Amino acid sequence: MRDDIGLEPAQWRLDETPSGWVLSFRSGITLDEVLEEADLGRSVYYISLVFWLPAPQARAIHSMYESANSAHSVELHGDVLELPQGTFRARNLESLRVTADGASPGRFTLTFTGDATPDVRLIGWPGFERDAAEAMARAVRSATDRGVQQRHPAER
Repeated sequence: MRDDIGLEPAQWRLDETPSGWVLSFRSGITLDEVLEEADLGRSVYYISLVFWLPAPQARAIHSMYESANSAHSVELHGDVLELPQGTFRARNLESLRVTADGASPGRFTLTFTGDATPDVRLIGWPGFERDAAEAMARAVRSATDRGVQQRHPAER
């Protein structure tokens, strides 16, 4: 199932723009992975959905699954990175790292250190497989470095 930005599940893309870059991604987590993490059996989940039993946990899990599999984008404009957690400077991305913290089992997030916030998730739950997460981190670092060099050649 392709989304409105042309990505299949478990895909990502980094597009450089005149003022920075746009990182678009879809995690591709399966419903079984979400159910395993929530410690809710598949049969309980489906029974609650089919018979509309009062199972707020099942509806919350379905919402988590849909949110995790929808398309997300992160943009760097100039030296400013706007995230739901706040506004950060491009130089904060120098600390970008791949970590299992905050990810589903067997997956990895992209985390960096902000000026006042120790752990900021650029890519959070559920995360990506290690190879994809490492490739994203390399692409973000490279695009950020190129942008900083173009905007501030004397700083590098």
